[in-house]
Amino acid sequence: MLLICGLPGAGKSTLLKGWLAERPDTERWALMVNGIAGMANADRDPGVTVATLAGGCACCSGQVVFGVTLTRLLRGGPFRRLIIEVSGIGHPGRMVDRLRIPELAPRLSIRPTVMVIDATRPDPFFDAHHPAHPLALDQLDSARLLVINRADALTPEAERALCERLTSLSGRSPAVLSSRRGAVTLAATLAALDGL
Repeated sequence: MLLICGLPGAGKSTLLKGWLAERPDTERWALMVNGIAGMANADRDPGVTVATLAGGCACCSGQVVFGVTLTRLLRGGPFRRLIIEVSGIGHPGRMVDRLRIPELAPRLSIRPTVMVIDATRPDPFFDAHHPAHPLALDQLDSARLLVINRADALTPEAERALCERLTSLSGRSPAVLSSRRGAVTLAATLAALDGL
């Protein structure tokens, strides 16, 4: 199971669309998202089952709905891969805690959290007065792999400096992958997670 987080507009849906395009025809996947807008065509693929969460953020006010929706989704399996996209305002650490409850934990193999970060909008991470600063740091602290989206908008030196600053803020020493035009292959992502 893969958990993807990131602030609103970071590029999570673009990353997921790329991964879905890589899905082998022989594999069934499940995708859980907080809002379907960015993934409107995913449920047209007969090999992908999409569940949309309603009733608030799955890690906060929507915990009961999340548990029910995930249980219903898992009953439709088996699935080769389950990907959960955390709301842009969600707290992935709380989500992982929810996934570890006795009713769910035996059915899931939880990989480290992946966070998508927009290289062109890093202010929430570094500006303590930014309204999203606490949320950005909370998400960053939960992530073990950072996908730096839109890295092609930076010079190599600026990209390297951004990556160094972000990893220094995290207490987990995350791995980092750079995304050009929203694309990081699932194979590269899994390889980076396996190396943690």
